Amino acid sequence: MGGALTEQDVTVLDLVPAAGAAIRLDGQLRLLGDTPPAQRVPELVAALLAAGATATDAAARVVPAAKDLSDTASGVLAVPLSGGDFLAWFRPETLREVTWGGNPYASKVAQTDDGPRLSPRRSFAAWSETVRGTSAPWREHEVAAARALAALLTAAALNRSEEDNRLVGALQRTLLLQELPRVPGVALAARYRPSAEDVVGGDWYDLVPLPGGTLAVVVGDVAGHGLAAASVTAQLRHALRAQLLRAAGPAAALELLNEMTSALLPGELATVVVAELDPGTGDVVVASAGHLPVLHAHDGTAEYVMGGRGPALGVLDRPTYAEARLTLAGDDRLLLFSDGLVERGRGGLQRGLDALREAVAAGPAGAEPLLDAVLASLAPPDADDVTVLALART
Repeated sequence: MGGALTEQDVTVLDLVPAAGAAIRLDGQLRLLGDTPPAQRVPELVAALLAAGATATDAAARVVPAAKDLSDTASGVLAVPLSGGDFLAWFRPETLREVTWGGNPYASKVAQTDDGPRLSPRRSFAAWSETVRGTSAPWREHEVAAARALAALLTAAALNRSEEDNRLVGALQRTLLLQELPRVPGVALAARYRPSAEDVVGGDWYDLVPLPGGTLAVVVGDVAGHGLAAASVTAQLRHALRAQLLRAAGPAAALELLNEMTSALLPGELATVVVAELDPGTGDVVVASAGHLPVLHAHDGTAEYVMGGRGPALGVLDRPTYAEARLTLAGDDRLLLFSDGLVERGRGGLQRGLDALREAVAAGPAGAEPLLDAVLASLAPPDADDVTVLALART
């Protein structure tokens, strides 16, 4: 929580006279000066705000559990920010002496022959009392200044979020093919639907013409969403393109890509599947790094290609990837997809995989109409990205 003071810290400390302050931005808490322990600050602020006590000079009266914090937080001024963040200032207990005209706790009941009766105080001599558990009161202009700073920070966060969204959108456009390549003898179709909760997620797809006339079809998924995931996605996509051009097959390309991921992107996790098609013969070589299996539709049925599977990228330093081989003949189709297409919450992944297999087996032969039929049949939720590619020979 320590470290050098930033310009923002100084602004908070100078804005309102207080012994200490707390700033929580993007979920990160920073304490300045004399404050309650870090683990107590969020719960204290949340309880005060829930009680409508933006400013109080007697926090323990609003939150009895804060009675032991009087030496640092008898007085609290707290203002909320977006996303559960907040600003808070703390004042310690200030002992105050209150003078009364007579002892206010003395009995005002006199005993008479006719019984007890109310009676004025017998002495109006000055009587003093020390009041504890309170701080110097917060002034109206101090509360207004705190709220104004909160409004500025909220607006700045909104502007930053909008700028991030613009950057993410621009990056997303570089990751998605504006137009699918025209490959003689191959019908291709692709669909990408972003999550409703994020501008961009970690899904990507690619189609890479290779020397010798083969075509590599790729679907990948990086853990996470937003700008950070999009940045990792871009690096993996371009790195895999380079490896596919130089490696002897999809499995070797994935081994080289995993080596790069471990060295340059430690802590990142991604899955990817590659299907390399020879348009002339229909031969397909499949290799997967932790991704869901490719679906092969043929002879009125569909089955998942379970061979050629290995660990996700970033899990092991030097894994070995295998390859599975099959041949597309006649009206055979191959489907590559991300988990957003088949995840079904409580229904489980297997239910979604079964539904996809049935939809593809009963679907039309053409690549474009097949994807339309699959998306209509499965109606995937918009809580995650959905990516699906279909290819067939013509």
